[in-house]
Amino acid sequence: MRLPALLVSAAFAVACSDVAAPSRLPASLTLVPDSPRVLVDSNLQLSVTARDHDGSVIANPVLGWLVFDTIVAQVNTGGLLSGKSLGASSLIVASGDAFVQVPIATVTRIAQIAVGTLGSCSLAPGGTAYCWGRDLAGPARVPGGRRFQTTGAGNDQGCGLDLTGSAYCWFIDSAGPPRGPQAISTPVTVGGPPFTRLAVGYYYTCGLTATGSAYCWQIAFDQQDNDSSFTPAVALSGLTFTNLSSTFPACGIVTGGQVYCWGRTTTAPWAATRPVSASITANLAARHRHGSTARYPPWRSSPRVGTTPVRRRRWV
Repeated sequence: MRLPALLVSAAFAVACSDVAAPSRLPASLTLVPDSPRVLVDSNLQLSVTARDHDGSVIANPVLGWLVFDTIVAQVNTGGLLSGKSLGASSLIVASGDAFVQVPIATVTRIAQIAVGTLGSCSLAPGGTAYCWGRDLAGPARVPGGRRFQTTGAGNDQGCGLDLTGSAYCWFIDSAGPPRGPQAISTPVTVGGPPFTRLAVGYYYTCGLTATGSAYCWQIAFDQQDNDSSFTPAVALSGLTFTNLSSTFPACGIVTGGQVYCWGRTTTAPWAATRPVSASITANLAARHRHGSTARYPPWRSSPRVGTTPVRRRRWV
């Protein structure tokens, strides 16, 4: 089997333009590792052993290197493979009539992961965010080059806090094949004060400040051009929250252990006018202690007001 002349030319043009041909041409090449996997934003050194027709090792063979998809990875003349973005491609190393073609993959370590309804996001240790929808082939880097300290995913949107505590949100195209070169919109700044925690919900997202104030904003993406706008507003003034959670409604725990919830109404995407106080049920507190999220049924706009536990209320 012979390597197509076009690929031979492309490979050797990188490494061999001014190098004299060796006296012995390789009959076989062995690549180590034989199925390279390299971290995004990292390098992996590849090595090749060349042998002639007698099986003898050829020292310092002239090699040409080629990666098919240079958006995923790139390789230099010395066989140093660099990961550029998550994905998969093929690599060829050639010398004379001998060549090896192997699959390559770029990977990343995951420090956080957030699962939403139609989209999910993850965060690499360096702060790079990746998201994917139900019809995306694989994770795609959130554009813009911004580093995040935390991320979250709701319905078809993702949000994150950058290293200064500023909140950003973006749209994840989960309705079908990507409409263009980007399946994830560029993050848009939310505004408002710096936040220490995010709770990304189905209809809206809430942020918690260092002083315990809770702010919420509507998820308002224009899915035609990926435009968006947000207006953070204080959820419940006069209360100091220690934790927040958001799905269909939002709930927060205040100092002293009381729980308040507020939900979506017909007059606004979110409203904090009808909180339910902390003594809803011991079951709700137990769910929080074990890391679960209590969701008020979506067919109700908001919980009832009162301090007495409501019987036959179904928390799911």
